[in-house]
Amino acid sequence: MFIPPFFYLSPQWLTRLLLLALLLLVAMPVAAQWFDGQTGRWPAQLISLLVSAWLLWLVDAGYVTAWRVAVAMSILLGFVAFALSLLLGQWALMLAGLLFMVLGLSLVGLPLVREYLNGRWAARGVVIPE
Repeated sequence: MFIPPFFYLSPQWLTRLLLLALLLLVAMPVAAQWFDGQTGRWPAQLISLLVSAWLLWLVDAGYVTAWRVAVAMSILLGFVAFALSLLLGQWALMLAGLLFMVLGLSLVGLPLVREYLNGRWAARGVVIPE
């Protein structure tokens, strides 16, 4: 199987890079609102960011349910954002939706990521059928 040269990272670093990209994609709209001075809902937004970071940390720790939730939410919400962008005509929302879908699918489909996650799951005694 051909793997492009830029994916010659270790499976651990590639997985963590994808998880970090998901977290940054979640944090971008919140940070943009805070920099714009819209801090009226900061407690709820901070809790949302902390829960997102905790979920992605659980994925890296080897919790299968957290991985399933993260993948399902990123693909589903990415599709919703993409569909809304088509209705609203906003290219930034379209790009964010596509990135969410690509990152979610990467957590499932990239062999290096699955190798790392399968190792984490095996360390916890969980066997996932291929």
